[in-house]
Amino acid sequence: MVEAGSMAQDTAPRVIRIGVADITSERRIEARVPITVSGRLAWTDADGAARSADVRTENVSQHGVLLDCLSVTDIPLHRLVSVSLSAPDRGLDPLPRSLHNRHTPAAVYRIEPPRDPHRAGRRYALRLLVEPN
Repeated sequence: MVEAGSMAQDTAPRVIRIGVADITSERRIEARVPITVSGRLAWTDADGAARSADVRTENVSQHGVLLDCLSVTDIPLHRLVSVSLSAPDRGLDPLPRSLHNRHTPAAVYRIEPPRDPHRAGRRYALRLLVEPN
């Protein structure tokens, strides 16, 4: 924050509380809602073969989802994927409307190591490829 007559800047990120989720003003546009729902990712690999993996959501927002991959599968950064959540859970209230569909297109924009070091599956942050509201 720059004060009048001062050149000093506050570079620490500011945390804003919205509902149950915290967002950092520089990095978060939408609130993240913690929710665990099982599902499946499908994509085509570099050789053109159809691939899929079982996943579990960790949190969601209107245009993104953080997933735990339950298998040892490497999905490349920026890969286009299709997200399918389990049928009974698709209509849950905290889920964005786009995830109520049977298949939702998305792109991998961040890959993280597993939270539990004893598990092999990675965590994937996906950007949902949907029309803005």
